[in-house]
Amino acid sequence: MSRRHSPRLLTALVATIGALALAGCGSGAPSPSSTTMSTPSATPTSTPSAEATETATAATCDTILTEQGYADLAQTQMEPRAYQVTRTDLTFLVDAGGVACTWTKPQTDISATVAQAPFDGTAWAAKQAELEAAGFVESDESGRPFLVEPTDPGGNLSGGFVWQDGQLFYVSAPSLLESVQGLQE
Repeated sequence: MSRRHSPRLLTALVATIGALALAGCGSGAPSPSSTTMSTPSATPTSTPSAEATETATAATCDTILTEQGYADLAQTQMEPRAYQVTRTDLTFLVDAGGVACTWTKPQTDISATVAQAPFDGTAWAAKQAELEAAGFVESDESGRPFLVEPTDPGGNLSGGFVWQDGQLFYVSAPSLLESVQGLQE
């Protein structure tokens, strides 16, 4: 059976692989400040708003992407892995009842991360102000309002956040947005 793979996702993954390969030269082991999180539980640790709860069913690492998104990750030999804090700490999304998912290419430091959590408008406004104070900037390059991480001095791609319909999404590269199931509905 022949599958059509998203050129934007494949391009993003190839670009991520190249950028991370260059950034990883001479870096050795992961930094000791990286913290591994266990698989998120199905029970939220905070109460999401009624608006967010009604809008979407809780995502898992098996449902957060589109079918094509999973196929593209498989084609580029990316494998699921427990979420690790890297550039942007996404534990606040897990603490809000969401999920943070990472796929890595074995024996490399190449990864892709996607996260999603219920987040009402008031909580998003406060978090957006916090992120902007930390250097995140708004962009509509992806075709939707996207709050982009500060530029990485190591040359890595910049991910960011999208808030839509009571859900807050994070992707480690803007081109991954087209593979996030909750953003396609």
